[in-house]
Amino acid sequence: MIPTAFINYACDILSETNTGISGPKIVEHLSAYAVDYEVDIPYASYPFPQTVPNKRTALRKNLQAFSPEQQVQILNDLCQLPQLAGNEAVNNLRYQLTSRYGHLLENLNQNTIEKDLTGR
Repeated sequence: MIPTAFINYACDILSETNTGISGPKIVEHLSAYAVDYEVDIPYASYPFPQTVPNKRTALRKNLQAFSPEQQVQILNDLCQLPQLAGNEAVNNLRYQLTSRYGHLLENLNQNTIEKDLTGR
């Protein structure tokens, strides 16, 4: 399991107002993962409802719909988006993510391989 504090930290960095991912891009990326993983996310359209205070909250709540392995994969992929290249905070986040939770990426990859081999 990924601690809530780490998810909050990641969302703060990835959706930072001046250097992060925009609200529409959050929806675009997280909706694609929702389709891939067959997960229902709470915020699959933009603009976000007025009940959502900001894009950080939407990103966090969308991420919470996924398993820990899927969360690590999504966060890792988001850290590698071209628009975030060269962002030192994002690079540091990716380092922390993979050093602390990289084993979850390996679990997800192994489960995907097994599913492909068995068809289930």
